[in-house]
Amino acid sequence: MSGVFLTTAAAASLIFKIANRPCKLTTPPHFIESSANDPRWLQLTAELQTKANRFPGRVSVYLKDLQTGRLWTHEPDELLPSASLIKIPIAASVLKKIESQELTLDTKITLTNQGRVSGSGRLKWQNSGTKFTVADLLFYMITESDNTATKLLLNRLGLEYFQSAFSSLGLLATNITPDGLRLSSRAVPRENYTTAREIGELLEQAYKGSLVSLQASQILIELMKNLKHRERLAKTLPRGWQIAHKTGLLRHACHDAGIIYSPMGDYILVVMTWKGPDYKNAKHYISKMGEITYRYYSGASDLAVSYPPSTIRGI
Repeated sequence: MSGVFLTTAAAASLIFKIANRPCKLTTPPHFIESSANDPRWLQLTAELQTKANRFPGRVSVYLKDLQTGRLWTHEPDELLPSASLIKIPIAASVLKKIESQELTLDTKITLTNQGRVSGSGRLKWQNSGTKFTVADLLFYMITESDNTATKLLLNRLGLEYFQSAFSSLGLLATNITPDGLRLSSRAVPRENYTTAREIGELLEQAYKGSLVSLQASQILIELMKNLKHRERLAKTLPRGWQIAHKTGLLRHACHDAGIIYSPMGDYILVVMTWKGPDYKNAKHYISKMGEITYRYYSGASDLAVSYPPSTIRGI
């Protein structure tokens, strides 16, 4: 994946730096010890279970320690509206097309009125006829959840391609439909659905460098590290930690899914909520689920004591 960066939007230069640098992959260590030998892990999962049971709506959680292989879940296979989490497999599918050399990062796509979409993102304000590279569109779709960038990529490759690509990526429950892409706040005839497990496993593939290719995996992770809004899982992230994540918010669904890089090891956390009291409550709930895991991975001796407030302000 290489090419000359010819667009005026400097944002996507990040992708080209990743695509053209030497590939390195650190293999995580193998399983260290069983959960039974770690009472703190049992305490962590018990606290998460209590929190999950108390959510006034539907919730699905997937937690995987990428060093030990430990896994804790709550309703991980329940189908929930994907909202903007669908942009993760969309990005992976675009990178898959690039890997097959049927598309390049510097392929230009022209904005038309038909490709303009309201909601998240800044591209909807650009003039018709403006050209964006695929790299630009990937950047805006992930870091700003730009709906116009998403629409332009979907129009270029077609929904049938993405439906096929999702299956080839191992996403058997995750679907994509025209209705599901609508921004209506009301229920739609055919919703886009996914599960916490499938999103978590997709992130694990990227972490291990096996999502399409090592470079594609690196690109997706670096984009997710640059998510614009520091909220939900990122809101209480301790100083010095790093997170690669993607949020979603639509039709009473509020989600966050990410890879967290902590002093005690890296892990995946996916928290999906639906039909909660309101978005504010759901966002706060996701932040609290993240905070519980941060106490464990910080090495705190008492998981019941709140972690010190983060220096990163949520939005």
